[in-house]
Amino acid sequence: MLTINTQDIVFCSNKLPFWNFCIYILTINFFKPKIKQPSMTTIHYKLKLLRQKHAFTQIQVAEKLNCSVPAYSKMETGSTDITDYRLRQLGELYQMKVSEIYEYGEPNENEHLRMIEKLKEDNSKNSSIILNLQRKVIELYEEKYRLPGV
Repeated sequence: MLTINTQDIVFCSNKLPFWNFCIYILTINFFKPKIKQPSMTTIHYKLKLLRQKHAFTQIQVAEKLNCSVPAYSKMETGSTDITDYRLRQLGELYQMKVSEIYEYGEPNENEHLRMIEKLKEDNSKNSSIILNLQRKVIELYEEKYRLPGV
């Protein structure tokens, strides 16, 4: 949906010619940077998700790893690196391979394919919208600068 902020109109109408104003409006509406969550979640965050999934407290996991609660907490928050030894211990605790811990919560190939198809559909829709808006801008531009009596 095209949204035009009144502040944009005031700014652009005073500073830019009509054609540039239209391009500016198209740009701010269709090429806004979209904030996306990164697909690769850190290993630290995955440890927290796994602990919560298995309904463990940090105290319980720390006891099973034979480490202090603050030490385990630092593993979850990323304040400290996680050793291979600790990863193997966590794998045993959650009955997973170390590679499965790294892959936990990541989208699989089918999810990626679905996301690609959705992005293609969105791109097609946006291209169509942009084309229609460009036609409208040209019509408005021609209407504004049409010679009288023509």
